[in-house]
Amino acid sequence: LHVTNDDFRIAFNAHSAVSGMALNDVNGNATLSNIALSHRGKAYVLDSICFLSINKPGTSEFTLHSSLIDAQYSGLTAPTNLVEAFGSYLNDYFPFSDSKVDKNAALSDFSFNIQLHNHPIISEVFLPELKAFEDCSVEGGFSEKNQKLNIKASIQNIVYGSIVLKDLMLAINSDKKAIHYNLACKSLSNETINADNVLLAGEIEDGKISTTISSIDSDKNKKLVLHSALTKDNANYKITLDSNDFYLMNKRWNITADNYLLFGTQGFLIHNLSLSKAGSMLSISSVHNRFNDDLKLDIKQFKLFDLAGIIAKDSSMLSGILDGKLLLSKDSNAYNIAA
Repeated sequence: LHVTNDDFRIAFNAHSAVSGMALNDVNGNATLSNIALSHRGKAYVLDSICFLSINKPGTSEFTLHSSLIDAQYSGLTAPTNLVEAFGSYLNDYFPFSDSKVDKNAALSDFSFNIQLHNHPIISEVFLPELKAFEDCSVEGGFSEKNQKLNIKASIQNIVYGSIVLKDLMLAINSDKKAIHYNLACKSLSNETINADNVLLAGEIEDGKISTTISSIDSDKNKKLVLHSALTKDNANYKITLDSNDFYLMNKRWNITADNYLLFGTQGFLIHNLSLSKAGSMLSISSVHNRFNDDLKLDIKQFKLFDLAGIIAKDSSMLSGILDGKLLLSKDSNAYNIAA
């Protein structure tokens, strides 16, 4: 199968009593027992893997039990039928797709629960850079009557390579009016960077995605607070930054009120994006206000630590003051420094 170039061997006993060919039509149960894996001369033993599936009109259920993952699903339709339904559901809040959406592909009641377990085979065979990992859980469901979607996911600790994540949590919930989302991480760090209480949160409502990105340390210092809005502008998408509540390193900055970024199949366009505070300024814009235009960058007394300090462990990692003008000239598919 060419999944890995390493020598990988597996042996097991299998018992199956299953009918149906398509995933949304499978009925029955299957069990793998006496599972033994060998990788680079080391042997691993897994408990049995048990799978049960029930599919009939108006009911779909499946259960999976193993030492790697436990999963349960129950709904009015098979989970494979939910993909198109989710597309239709999301498009009611924001035009994610211009493709014709089947209005009959409506979400129906379902619930699920997934538990991913920390088994040595994950880090020693499949993800060798995974140094530490605690069990991860994902659960959720949908009520068609109330049009309410709820999804929760959490993991307390994960170390991948030199990256350390603490208390990572995801929450998505919705009603007939809006979809609310929240992705939070207590700490994200490695040898040189550290970001405290990182938050990505907002709502999707009435054709607009509102987003807040923030990092606030234990002393309540606002290392970063940024609010943005994403809307559809004809065939393009438009991002604007809130001019009233923008913080860098616990200091409030002003943003031009008429700023925006347009992007789509034509490329991108930056209109009058300027950050300023007490004599400091960072400004960028498309020179002729058109797609894939030359870019003009204007910098005045801008302290590099105002950006680097958001994530830097060492305040001397990136310091100094920038001052000057820069023109990035568009040439074919690349930008060149023209001035």
